[in-house]
Amino acid sequence: HLIPGQLPKLAFVREIGEASGELSRALAKVFVDLEPPTPPYYDLYRVHHAITRERFFEEIQTAAYDVCRDTIQSLVEEVVKVEQLIEQLHGLRLPKQLIHGDLHYDNVLVHEDAVSGLLDFEFCALDWRGMELAICLSKYAGESNALQLFNDFIEGFMKCGELNSLEMSVIPDLIKLRILSNVVYFVGRAIAREDDATQLTSRAQTYLNRIRWLQENREAIVDKISACAAANKSNDN
Repeated sequence: HLIPGQLPKLAFVREIGEASGELSRALAKVFVDLEPPTPPYYDLYRVHHAITRERFFEEIQTAAYDVCRDTIQSLVEEVVKVEQLIEQLHGLRLPKQLIHGDLHYDNVLVHEDAVSGLLDFEFCALDWRGMELAICLSKYAGESNALQLFNDFIEGFMKCGELNSLEMSVIPDLIKLRILSNVVYFVGRAIAREDDATQLTSRAQTYLNRIRWLQENREAIVDKISACAAANKSNDN
């Protein structure tokens, strides 16, 4: 049977957030003995089978990426920073659980003003729990009304989703990790000749815009998550 519904794009944000929070809580109860085929996001250079750290930095300097060299170079600098960030995050011992791994509005169906389906679970991974929310939010970053979209999604997600205060404080960092993982992934696809460099060069400015927006709005994002968590805890009491 087909699941009824259509892609929501930038609509029904709060509803999608709530469904995503429900899924995160449900997956926290799922335990499997087998290692998931998808590596965690913090294993940055396993995001594609053809990539290694050395091959990434070699490929990204080739002429194929010269069409937007300044933007690419800025992304390379961000990749170096995120390597250091991953080491810092490991030291925090963030909670881990099974996550969907690719949950964003293009993997959601909405029917009659309600979420009818969360789709495409092939990237499920054992990862930091907070990555689920980070992935959900990542595509909203850089939209003209991004902060409102973030606020609506967070309000929905935090009704059911669980995050501790440490996780809340690093959600912007995890969003950045998701964005830069995509950069590394598309370079891997180019190396493997599954795609060409245009798959990254066409997205490069969008990725950089999202990162810059995150830097400018980091405090507001963390404050919103914390406020929603506090409000929901108060309501439960």
